[in-house]
Amino acid sequence: MKNHLRIVTLALAVLALSCSLLNKDGPRLDCANARSTATACANGIIAQCKSGITTYRWCGDSTVCSASWQDTSAYRCSQDEALPCPAGTQACPDSTSSDGTQTCAHTATDPNNCGACGQACSSPTVCIDGACACPGGKTLCDDGYGSQECVDTTSDSDNCGACGQNCSSTATCVNSTCACPGAKTYCDDGCVDTSTDTSNCGACDQVCPSSTTCVDAVCACAGGRTYCDDGCVDTTSDTSNCGACGQECTGATPCTNGVCACPGGGMVCNAECVDTSSDSNNCGACSHVCPSATACVEGTCSCPANKTLCSAACVDTTSDSYNCGACGSRCEGAGGCVSSVCSCSTNSDCGDYSLSGTTCLQGTCGCTNDGDCTGYYEGLSCMQGKCGCPQGQALCDNACSDTTSDGNNCGSCGNTCEYDAVCGSGHCVACPARQTVCANACTDTTTDTNNCGECSNACRFGGPCVSGECV
Repeated sequence: MKNHLRIVTLALAVLALSCSLLNKDGPRLDCANARSTATACANGIIAQCKSGITTYRWCGDSTVCSASWQDTSAYRCSQDEALPCPAGTQACPDSTSSDGTQTCAHTATDPNNCGACGQACSSPTVCIDGACACPGGKTLCDDGYGSQECVDTTSDSDNCGACGQNCSSTATCVNSTCACPGAKTYCDDGCVDTSTDTSNCGACDQVCPSSTTCVDAVCACAGGRTYCDDGCVDTTSDTSNCGACGQECTGATPCTNGVCACPGGGMVCNAECVDTSSDSNNCGACSHVCPSATACVEGTCSCPANKTLCSAACVDTTSDSYNCGACGSRCEGAGGCVSSVCSCSTNSDCGDYSLSGTTCLQGTCGCTNDGDCTGYYEGLSCMQGKCGCPQGQALCDNACSDTTSDGNNCGSCGNTCEYDAVCGSGHCVACPARQTVCANACTDTTTDTNNCGECSNACRFGGPCVSGECV
């Protein structure tokens, strides 16, 4: 019995000595429990007492750590203590544990702590240089089924050049661009031939109008027609596109062979083309109506042979006392008109209305000088004993007129040319487009220095006329 007590006492002494030596540089660890054993830690500071029931840790600062919290990666007694980590790593919560245990993570490559603790990369990305990214230069895109995938946008037909950029079934993705086989072009409709595709004629989205087809990459009309804003038109007859698109014929002028003009050299009068050389309602000019007894001949209202038109009536000026020798030449005497001359016995039989003259000479009215021709008429001269207009002129409205150039008496007395026409060689001739009649001549008032902007507006010092302004 005494020997047994000696053995127990010796064992306790040895155990106490071991604990004392183990903690000689720090606070003492209480290992009084005879069933406990003391174990030194690798760093020589921390010790453990294990009893088979409870595990205790000694952290070198008189604190005993309960078994309710243990760090399996490093010797820490509190979650607040910083975990010492090697260079290039960072202390982060252990994602595999829920008790606050930490681990030293490589944040440059750790997919659970990428760039920072707890920054986890979602599948299928990995951690590269502290950022979640696809490997091999690929791009993260939606797969169309609620998930994501890493794709090569340089060759992926569903994500060509960028996520969601889908190439049609007829195209492939080459160098991030949807490419078509052969000479076709990739458009929204897929691979198309822009030389014939009416929805992509010459280029993508260049749509041809319904009346055209795509020929050699150009929207073209059938039958030699031309495409204008109004669609396919015949520029040889279309008054809105006469000769070319947008070339519109003014008024009622038709389009004849691509030119705004009446056929056969006619003129537009009252919205229709007429031949002013023979139309009695538009003789020589629009709306110039010939009297009922006359006909329109070469643009002049003419009477039958040997008759003259006077006051809307055809008369024989050789015998008509009211138109003796000329319209309006009235004989006052009883002798009347004989061979276009008024017969007389005295000067009073001649009077101011006698065209021949106001002096009775050997039974007929005549003149001895120009003074005998100054009665009712203007411009008369005494020629060979009779008053008359200068050669080439006719008496119109009691005055001599050159009917070859007088716009009010063109070709014949009373034949007035329209406002946009001049009298030439006895015929009314329409001025070219955008020209104005000034002094019976067609002129371009945008450039004419004598009629700049308007008739008779002459530029000083002969300066040029530009756009209707003297400069």
